[in-house]
Amino acid sequence: MKCWTVTKNEEALRRPTEMRMLRHILQVSLKDIIRNEVIRSRCGIKNKVEKVQEARLRWFGHVLRRQDEEPCRMAWTLSVEGDRGRGRAHQSWSDDIKEDLEEKEIAKRDVVDRFRWRSATKAADPRTVWD
Repeated sequence: MKCWTVTKNEEALRRPTEMRMLRHILQVSLKDIIRNEVIRSRCGIKNKVEKVQEARLRWFGHVLRRQDEEPCRMAWTLSVEGDRGRGRAHQSWSDDIKEDLEEKEIAKRDVVDRFRWRSATKAADPRTVWD
């Protein structure tokens, strides 16, 4: 979960499953015609896509705060030699990170301040809402 890219197709498959579970928890039928956003707000959680984004950014912050000699940090700066195959390149983890940072309007330099990074990347979590 920390460093694989989630495709649009995978996101599209997860949304209905997530909503089915949330509706079951709240004992709400599809016939009740309640919007997904209302269901999520009643449960106090964000959608799964945002939770995956949060986990990805949390791991990214961890990697950038590590020493340069650490394996995870070396993997981040690793460049792979050789030719790639034909066609469009697959979405990489670093591409996802760039999109996430732009969407959340966060700079990479904010990583050093853990409190600021955590508050900027945090999505709602049911464990903290009902505690």
